[in-house]
Amino acid sequence: MKYAAALLATPLLLLLDEPTANLDEAGLAMVEDVTGEWRAAGRVVVVATNRPETAARCGDQLCVEDFAP
Repeated sequence: MKYAAALLATPLLLLLDEPTANLDEAGLAMVEDVTGEWRAAGRVVVVATNRPETAARCGDQLCVEDFAP
């Protein structure tokens, strides 16, 4: 439901916080498909995650640890 609400307005920037948390394989595939379609359409998808497997599916990455003093 939260994904449907976010996608209804068709924003150019989609911010997702832990989009794969608590999802089964079908849910993971859906998130990957939707975010891939959005990127292919020239939209920006920003994902915040602690899961290396989710981060591995992303293009550019910014690691907060890289900015620690």
